[in-house]
Amino acid sequence: MTDTDELTSDTHPAAPAVPSAPADRAALREQIAAAMREHYLCTDRAEADADGNLPCRCGDWREPGPMGSDEDDWDSHLADAVLAVLPATTDRAAVYTEVADRLAADAERGEKEGFTRIYRRSAAKQVREWADELRRVADEAQPATRNPSVITDRVLSEVLAERIRQDGEWGEQNHPDGTGGYEARRIAEDARRNCKAAAERGIVTWLLISDEEHCEALAESDPAKLRAELIQDAAVKVAWIEAIDRRAAAAEEPT
Repeated sequence: MTDTDELTSDTHPAAPAVPSAPADRAALREQIAAAMREHYLCTDRAEADADGNLPCRCGDWREPGPMGSDEDDWDSHLADAVLAVLPATTDRAAVYTEVADRLAADAERGEKEGFTRIYRRSAAKQVREWADELRRVADEAQPATRNPSVITDRVLSEVLAERIRQDGEWGEQNHPDGTGGYEARRIAEDARRNCKAAAERGIVTWLLISDEEHCEALAESDPAKLRAELIQDAAVKVAWIEAIDRRAAAAEEPT
């Protein structure tokens, strides 16, 4: 059995009937999950071929080995399996992202359950690589005219992947906040003043906006208020990333 087999098989029961065309994101998620339950690497080494390559439970795919192409690899097989049960009008980028999110969740579970420490990171690393590749394909599948909510979902999926990576590297962290106090409040006031002055002069930057939000969070000692400020700070960071992506996309468009 390979290190990654347990990540994609142990908790997947037999698939229920696949529902009709999804009407919303929740239904789309259920449809993708149903398809993926039929597709995971078999754990019985007796089913491997002469080169040790294992088949998918579906029986229509086997590990391609070192000579295989990207079109034959595991993440492509999963993507094709999911797309096969969806209507033609389904957003391909949303499908790829949903599959990637599920793989990332499998990687997180694999780090916490069922593995000795020596194998956890290597197994989870492989599954994360599959998730990262699917996110890359999702980016390529984005339509030319992009819905803002789709762009935000993509950025947030990258944030989720980074959070999973951090937990894998450092584990759960529970440090004191260390916020609040006179000096932090003074710095926050300076940041607000600088951002407001720049906005009035028409030269505001993302740096100034982000600095204001971040410093306002650092000035709060009340947990509820601190949490609310951190959410605002995180939302500004996401908006900043979206702006960077828009500039990059515009630069690639033919003139």
